[in-house]
Amino acid sequence: MAVIKSKEIPEEDIVFIISRNYNNKGLKRKITLDVSLIHDEMNHYLIDRFYKLYAFIPKIDGLIEEKTNGEKYTVYLPLIENKLMQIIATNKKCISLNIIEEGATAYAPYFMHFRFKNKFEGLLKNTLNLFLSLIRNRFYYVKVYDLRRFKKSSPPIFYSITSDSFKGLPYHIEILPPVREELEAYSQPNMKVLVLEGAVEQGNLKIDTLLKGIQHILDENSFKDLYVKYHPVQTTENRTKIIELITSNGVTQITIADEIPFEQITINNNNIMVFGFTSSLLYYAKKFGCTVISYEDVLLEDDLFKKFRSENNFNLKDLLLSSR
Repeated sequence: MAVIKSKEIPEEDIVFIISRNYNNKGLKRKITLDVSLIHDEMNHYLIDRFYKLYAFIPKIDGLIEEKTNGEKYTVYLPLIENKLMQIIATNKKCISLNIIEEGATAYAPYFMHFRFKNKFEGLLKNTLNLFLSLIRNRFYYVKVYDLRRFKKSSPPIFYSITSDSFKGLPYHIEILPPVREELEAYSQPNMKVLVLEGAVEQGNLKIDTLLKGIQHILDENSFKDLYVKYHPVQTTENRTKIIELITSNGVTQITIADEIPFEQITINNNNIMVFGFTSSLLYYAKKFGCTVISYEDVLLEDDLFKKFRSENNFNLKDLLLSSR
């Protein structure tokens, strides 16, 4: 929304592509393309079955053709490593490609360079890229922000709301002020909010570890009411377990609706206390003036989580300290 406001893009010229069951009340009267099911299905195909991804190319092209009336378009994506996003970006009608900051990835040093984890991985993926270039140049094996294969008529612009993001990348970065929306239901003072990530559903954390972490937060703090912001991918089953845990501790659990962006709550009301683990929403909350406490260390007993943290070196502690 900040990019749209800054560039003064007419609303009738915008198509919002959404995935991971994202829900926002501001999109209800907008032109949207929900690719949640395609997104999840494409993630099932690993490097040994990449050829099966070809079937998605005409499907996605057709959906875009329908929503854009066949016109040329500029795309703003959160990253480029994802194959679905690559198909959107390599469509012949896509004339410009830009990146919009989206969460923790923009603050993880590991993603601020183009090298693969090891030489063998790099050799394998570069060889596949040569093969893909000969067959169909619609997707590649690249790092999250490596746009060098996606040549467009204009250079890419990276958009962010802070100067801490994308450090080290050789791209032009524009800092935009966040757009404010009024949210009366969440404007009361002294709110206490628990913010959760989708680590369990994404295979990076056991549900039992998450529940132990939440119990640790409940034991260390005094709550009468606790607002909870769930991640869009959080399953109904896991939400139920979390609600039961909180209420069994004598705390009234209040769910923040999925259609309410938590960033908007913190922009409008910095007189709140935010608890959580590793979600980038903790960083944004601190940046907008809220009191933030991270319990990430409690999760480090989980081998899945330790592996995830070693591969994604998003350093929330340092960012929280730098935001003071």
